[in-house]
Formats: sequence, C-alpha cells, structure tokens
Amino acid sequence: AKALGLANATSNKNIPRPFEILNLFFEQKVRPEIILGEITGVYVDMYRAKVSLSAGEKADSLAAVFGYKNTAFRLTNAARDSAKLSIEQLRNCLDELDKADAVIKSFASDDKHALEELLVKLTLISNK
Repeated sequence: AKALGLANATSNKNIPRPFEILNLFFEQKVRPEIILGEITGVYVDMYRAKVSLSAGEKADSLAAVFGYKNTAFRLTNAARDSAKLSIEQLRNCLDELDKADAVIKSFASDDKHALEELLVKLTLISNK
C-alpha cells in the first residue's frame, strides 16, 4: 500500500509527499531494492493497463496474460491511477526506474540519494 502511495504521490503536485513516504520506508529499514521493486511494479501495472485501454480492451483483461490470478484488481486500480499520464510519460518513468535499478545494483552509490533522485524525476515526468 505504501509503494502504491509512493508511486501515486509522484503524480500529484504535493512535492514533499513522496519523500515523506520514502523516509518512512527507510525508518522501517526496508531495503532500497525492495522499495524500488515495489514502485516499479506499480508503474508496470499502470503501463499495462494504459496500453490495454488504448487498444480498446478492459484493463483487467490482461490478468490471465500476465499471471495476476487473484490480483486482477491491481490492473483496474492501475487504469484509474494512470488516467492522468500518457503512455509516453509512463514509458519515460519506466526508463528512469530501469536506470535507478542499475545504479542501486552497482553498489557504488548512496541508495537513498538514488531513490530521492528517482522520485524527483518521476514527479517531473508525471507533472509535465
């Protein structure tokens, strides 16, 4: 739920909120790769739902294709959450998530700084 809140907070104009949520994760000693994985999952769901809708399908029609089984509601929620974003914006967000993944896996950076930078980029992309 917090990862969903974090991803959704980047698409709102309330700039401090994503950082407040990220700090809660760090206070709870959640590993950076787990945080990134959860955020990425939310954006992947939004991208899948958006593409499905643009093809004239219902968002939850992809549930069987991608193995959502009992969690097809994630696609329905993702369709709602992605309404403000274009497919291009979502692709750009996925690109930034991929770059952050490489940085965090490199072990050569401050993971908190890498995640904060990611949140800034996601917020900028989402609010264009």
